[in-house]
Amino acid sequence: MIVADTSALVSLSCGDVLTIWLDELDVHTSRHVLEELESTAAYEDTHGRAAAAVTENVERITVHETTGTVAETSRIDRGEGTCIALCNALDASFLVTDDIRALPELERLTEAQVAISPIVLSALVKRGRLRADEADRRLDQIQKTAIGSEDRSTAEHERCWKTIGRTRSNRGLVRTDRRQVSKQTQIAYTVAAQRAGMKLTELVDRLDEELRTDDYADLDASANGLQVGPPDAEIEHVAFAVDGVQETIDAAADAGADLLVTHHGLSWAGIERVTDQQYGRIAPLIENDLALYVSHLPLDGHQELGNAAGVADVLELTDRKPFGELGPECVGQRGVAPDPYAPDELRDRLATELDTGPGNVRLLDFGPDRIENVAVLTGSGTDWLDEAVEAGVDALVTGEGKGKVYHEAKEAGIHVALAGHYATETFGVQALQDLVGGWGVGTTFLDVPTGL
Repeated sequence: MIVADTSALVSLSCGDVLTIWLDELDVHTSRHVLEELESTAAYEDTHGRAAAAVTENVERITVHETTGTVAETSRIDRGEGTCIALCNALDASFLVTDDIRALPELERLTEAQVAISPIVLSALVKRGRLRADEADRRLDQIQKTAIGSEDRSTAEHERCWKTIGRTRSNRGLVRTDRRQVSKQTQIAYTVAAQRAGMKLTELVDRLDEELRTDDYADLDASANGLQVGPPDAEIEHVAFAVDGVQETIDAAADAGADLLVTHHGLSWAGIERVTDQQYGRIAPLIENDLALYVSHLPLDGHQELGNAAGVADVLELTDRKPFGELGPECVGQRGVAPDPYAPDELRDRLATELDTGPGNVRLLDFGPDRIENVAVLTGSGTDWLDEAVEAGVDALVTGEGKGKVYHEAKEAGIHVALAGHYATETFGVQALQDLVGGWGVGTTFLDVPTGL
């Protein structure tokens, strides 16, 4: 049994493979997904026509009403939430989606295997319903509609097909290693559909205004804003990553991006020489006409889009206030857990919800048995331990700590959760991805966890 969400049904319809899939497999969905499809079908565009084709075949899909609480987060919408509930209620084998950014959370919230449309195509090849060349052509069509270009050759296509090649038969469809699928598809697929693009100058101006970049000019060693790139460039596709390093720069170029947006950039208090490591990072930017935009403390300090805000969302904190004073600004956030955490529950929540890669979450367990008031300052935030103590919080959540924090926390009677520098700082760039995607630009998130 397979449950499919709106993105998967529209993608497979765009690839002219929907009817074959429905003939071959037992497909279910929710009433809310059907309503989303009916709404999308009202538009006279590629996705509107694809959605209409799905609704015309609805008698071949089992549609269910869903009741009770439905999971909804910054990455999972109500349609996907109803599909999670449906998977769990029906003990479905697979949940099929093409919402790549939601994959990690979907995988955590259901026991069903989470698959994307290229995996469906691979399954149909294995079942003899499609030839490999037909599946290749239909995957190409799905990808072209996803990025809004009918004639653009993409590295994403090749990466998707390589991912398909690594799959193996299981339970009648195809199963892949979850970590591998998430990593590959986050690089391989763009999130946006039919994007128009904009001038780099306009995009930079919008980001600078939203992030108040100029307000941090005297507070941050990072050269925030546009670090590399010609202002008159046309931007159709933006890649997002935590770190501006050779691996993410190369991946952004492979993905066909025109701009890479990162939290950690190349210039910290200036660049004296472009040699060795700096040359290895700057050269591919120039060679591939790839611009680089960086937001360090401005992104940390944003009370809605920032990293601390993202971690606070994970912990479901309420009554939030700015935290982490740095001159006139604050680069963190604190709040209240409506249902207080036990120390091990806080650690486990962070370990489950954050992409720690090969690392883990360490808790310096020196505070009270009930953790209600929590301060968050991502990355390397233990310098604000004194402020956390003065604010009367029970725990400080950050990424990594200095050696002295152990005894300082112990003597102050406060918990300190060290959840990983990288893991605590993925939220901001992904929030910017959502923002920029709403401006009519294609986007890709490059997930390169360090475990640190």
